[in-house]
Amino acid sequence: MKNIFKLIGIIALFAVIGFSMAACGDDGGGSTGGNTGGNTGGNTGGNTGGNTGTVTTATLYGKWWRIRDTQYWDSLVFAKDSGKDNFIWDSSRTSDAAVTSGTYSVSGSTISFVQWDNADRTSGNITISGSGNTITLSGFTKWTGLNGSWYKDGASVSSGAVTLKSVTANGSSTLNTTELVLTFDEKINGLTAADITLSGVAGVTKGTLSGGPDYTLPISGFTAGGTLTVTVAKSGFTISGSPKTVPIYALNWNSAVDVYVVGNSKDGGINKATIWKNGEKTLLSNSESYAFSVYVSGSDVYVAGVLGAWSSLQGKATLWKNGIAQQLTTTNSEARSVFVSGSDVYVAGGTVASPRRAVYWKNGTQVTLNNPTFSGTSTTPQVEANSIYVSGSNIYVAGTSNSAMSRYSTYWTNGSPQVFSTSSSYGNSIFASGGTIYMAMNISNRACLWNNSTNQTTQLSNSTSQALSVFVSGSDVYVAGVTNPNATLWKNGTSQTLSVPSGSSTAESVYVYGSDVYAAGHGGSGALLWVNGEVKIISDNGGAYSVFVTAKK
Repeated sequence: MKNIFKLIGIIALFAVIGFSMAACGDDGGGSTGGNTGGNTGGNTGGNTGGNTGTVTTATLYGKWWRIRDTQYWDSLVFAKDSGKDNFIWDSSRTSDAAVTSGTYSVSGSTISFVQWDNADRTSGNITISGSGNTITLSGFTKWTGLNGSWYKDGASVSSGAVTLKSVTANGSSTLNTTELVLTFDEKINGLTAADITLSGVAGVTKGTLSGGPDYTLPISGFTAGGTLTVTVAKSGFTISGSPKTVPIYALNWNSAVDVYVVGNSKDGGINKATIWKNGEKTLLSNSESYAFSVYVSGSDVYVAGVLGAWSSLQGKATLWKNGIAQQLTTTNSEARSVFVSGSDVYVAGGTVASPRRAVYWKNGTQVTLNNPTFSGTSTTPQVEANSIYVSGSNIYVAGTSNSAMSRYSTYWTNGSPQVFSTSSSYGNSIFASGGTIYMAMNISNRACLWNNSTNQTTQLSNSTSQALSVFVSGSDVYVAGVTNPNATLWKNGTSQTLSVPSGSSTAESVYVYGSDVYAAGHGGSGALLWVNGEVKIISDNGGAYSVFVTAKK
């Protein structure tokens, strides 16, 4: 087992400094006593002669070493790259993060500094030599006085005494706990989730352990929060500090229903289509993807979205059925809304290459919607389909038509378009109930609601706002959207600001089940669900765009 020493002191040197450092994958051999002489006087007198220097040795167990210039408070860092057998440099590195590009070059065993931060402290090359558990760095010039400190990160040990320093969990009274972070003083070779026992809270299921010495363990399956006991035991190791306890949180869900929410979450820095069922997260794809609409029919869950780089118009319209992706077309396109009627599955969307065409797919077969015509121009309009609703034999689609002059809210009945005369408007969502068609739209940055029964458009807000989703339950009409900067729910024209922990927010979708009103959206960087106005943070990164509720199966 390695002996761990922290290098503290003033390292004064002008001509040559060597640091003897352990390679990152080191299992600990040859380290005993390696720091003793190097930290207790190896620098004495090195800062008085101008061009004289001394060699200090120390053993590095982790990934990186930082030296701070005590006069200018800059940092010089040597880091063992996890994927390469070399060292790298960054002038402001305080964690094991990405390295600033263009500041160094590596050739064989030599690192050449392209530029320090001013000329009188520009160094020459650093030569790496040595083998086994020690590597010596030398070749510094022009330094005024250096305070060396060692940061240990990423060493892996194969046996011996290890300390479990802490266990933390994400989550709060409004956010499900989804992961634990276990921090040890060493990275433990071969540690897996099987070496970790969780007790004290019923139903907790472990995911795959990753990282080290700060390990992340995904957890799921529990329906009530509480105090979780975390115990770690592994053959060949004596682990002190175990067990530890940590509070975990589970949002309260109505036990009589299943709540499905779709949207996106960040995973490895990439947007990925995601579905949450009663707060439990499932990725629909391991690559860049987006989910915009969900519909549940019987035991089947349908999600419409895009597989690929939608933000750069490079994705493909996709329908997921029970997690299995079906690409609807080979051209760049998007799927924005899904609806199921009997055994037929309808998806609204369109192509994204100019000129855009609005389409829907019925059971995977594409139907192109008729383009509206605009007087005074022969230019083919850009047309988008954003929402679809099927009632009996009628197929209703809401969207937007863009002429040469402006945008106009548009809806189609069985493929035939009707264009609203008001310019600067967008058709976002459509719903049919009792023979009446309702459409949520924006007109000149104002949230509006139209219905064909009165053929009137009602402005819902006098402020900058958007109406993004409409749902009808009995005689009540609900609209979800935003009155900048707050998520808003309108019921029969009366607005309710939806609460969020902090920052701006938007409600993208509304669904009514029984007497309960559900809205899905996003605020800050999190995916949000409101139930009767009470917010639940279902993810602390990403966003939610559609919600659907069914009886518990």
